[in-house]
Amino acid sequence: MNQEFFKPEQETVYEAARLLGKIFIQRPDIFASQLEDGRYVAIKEPLTEKHLALHLKGHITLGAYMLAPDSTTRLMAFDADGDNGLVDLANLSYELERAFGNGVISTHQIEGVELFPKQDRLQAGPGSLVKLPFGIHKKSGQRYPFIYRDGAWLAPTVREQLEILSAHKTVPETVFGAYVTYELEKRERSVPKASGEIYSSNEVERIKKAMPLLDFINAFVDLRPVASGAVGHCPFHDDQHASFGVNQEGNYWNCFAGCGGGTIIDFWMKWKGIEFSQAVNELADLLGAK
Repeated sequence: MNQEFFKPEQETVYEAARLLGKIFIQRPDIFASQLEDGRYVAIKEPLTEKHLALHLKGHITLGAYMLAPDSTTRLMAFDADGDNGLVDLANLSYELERAFGNGVISTHQIEGVELFPKQDRLQAGPGSLVKLPFGIHKKSGQRYPFIYRDGAWLAPTVREQLEILSAHKTVPETVFGAYVTYELEKRERSVPKASGEIYSSNEVERIKKAMPLLDFINAFVDLRPVASGAVGHCPFHDDQHASFGVNQEGNYWNCFAGCGGGTIIDFWMKWKGIEFSQAVNELADLLGAK
């Protein structure tokens, strides 16, 4: 890698370290340090700007845990370790222009690419980690800046790359809705009744249209209005950040902390802890949608 990328006169290391922490650190109470063989060990002490500066200078190589203590995350990362990893990720970036996250992988059956974090919520331990950008990988001895699909660098210096990344755009809510709709339609076409028959799309649609989803969920979850519909604390996990939303136009719900999403049928399945067929039958009775 071009050493100009890290020359002190081009940028102040501690200023870059502050930006690095602001963008990529989810929980500063714990971090990981990479060993010479590529493995990581957990360091159960606060992460400081000094640690981040040493990482940028190449003296240590850090990993950051991707889930905050309340199991939420504002980041995701694709990891491709194969011989053609950069090519695989470049191809994947084309799909990311119109698709998102797990939906990309499950829909397009992309081999050799993993999505981080791997957990929906923390159980035991701190969960998934990824190597922080720009540090020296202990096993390969290489630094890895952000690049475009054609291999060109995002910017010529660390500071410039971090400034670009700090002004990132969030994923539009409509992207989530597209995958919610796709996955539900695929499943609803193939879920059998108890008799072995298949639920017709008309039966499912009658239930979905029998009552606005926002009105239905509002009877079970305390919601407050927003431009797209309503938001509130997710009833399916210990939610501290109001990560549950209902999209009024799309008539779907979603938990942005990883509990799932979907139509009124999905909500009732998760609320009652029942299977699809039972949820359909119960909602048909409850909503008069037979």
